[in-house]
Amino acid sequence: MAEHRGLPGTQFDLTDRVGVGETAPVTASGLVSAGQWYHFAAVVNSISGKLQVYLNGRLAVQAPYSTNGIRRTTGPLTFGASGGGKFFCGQIDEIALFSRALTTNEIAAIYGAGIAGKCTDQQPPHVVIQPEPETVAQGGTATFSVVATGTEPFSYQWRRDGVNLEGQTNATLTLLNVQPADSGSFDVVVSNALGSATSSAAALAVDVCVTPPAGLVSWWRAENNALDQVGTNQGTSLNGTTFAAGKVGQAFSFNGSGAYVGITTTGSLGGAFTVEFWVMPLSSTATLGLVGSRTPSDSSFDIKLMYGTRIHSDIGDGNSWITTTADAPLAYTVGSWYHIACAVSPTNYSIYVNGALAAVEPTARRPHCCLTPATL
Repeated sequence: MAEHRGLPGTQFDLTDRVGVGETAPVTASGLVSAGQWYHFAAVVNSISGKLQVYLNGRLAVQAPYSTNGIRRTTGPLTFGASGGGKFFCGQIDEIALFSRALTTNEIAAIYGAGIAGKCTDQQPPHVVIQPEPETVAQGGTATFSVVATGTEPFSYQWRRDGVNLEGQTNATLTLLNVQPADSGSFDVVVSNALGSATSSAAALAVDVCVTPPAGLVSWWRAENNALDQVGTNQGTSLNGTTFAAGKVGQAFSFNGSGAYVGITTTGSLGGAFTVEFWVMPLSSTATLGLVGSRTPSDSSFDIKLMYGTRIHSDIGDGNSWITTTADAPLAYTVGSWYHIACAVSPTNYSIYVNGALAAVEPTARRPHCCLTPATL
């Protein structure tokens, strides 16, 4: 047990292994002044039977010590307090415990290092957090980062397909306005004075926009508004509809308790039409209406997600309530994006999920869409 007494001297108490002998040498008075830094070391050698106390690299006091060894206790080791309930007022730094008795020269060397202190273990870099693959839209921003351990300072060199990227020498690589030509495999070489480490490679994929197929009559992009980007079927956000990060840019955000977008259509489509969109459901325990155009006197079109298991749609002919129903299995995951497309012709109604045909049904009568106000 070590105890700093302040003035007039320094005392170090130690009890032997069997608890029958206590040694408590005390340094001379006047060696310690308040507000000054001191290096303190206590060296116990139960083989030679000595207890030595060093102050600022010099032996200050020593006393005979039992050869029974140091008594083992079950109490916690404390800094800033002694086992006798005495508390230190001041600062303590660079506390170290060794498994052997240090020599006089070793203690003098530690004290002599001053503010440089004891050398830490010098280690080459080791990458502990690897860069992650990125998929971004054309014109977007891609970011790769790495975390390494070892002896600092580090230098960084990012590479694409094994070729150094000029000026990319930070722990984070940011690529702006990415284009298809920027796609590739990215890694970084982390170096210090002791060596280098290369991260794992992370792929950058750039999604390129697709030209809309012929026949596009309305497009609600949800870029912080409900406007029709190509036609005149403007929408109105109602009952708390907001916007959030979407699959492409922004998206409509609905609360599931009354929010929707209403669209007053200026015309109708009959015989054949397609509705397609991205959707990220946040519930799997209810019927979720997605897109519809229906009134009690006019059944046109309706798409729903049913209790996390399937897509259900009703199709009317403009006069009858329901003339055709279609269902496609979709055991969706809450919080994931899915692409849904419903393609209707005079003979068939097809549902696509993530670009693949999921269901097809024959249409009973000539289908009709969007004569009445539509909702999203």
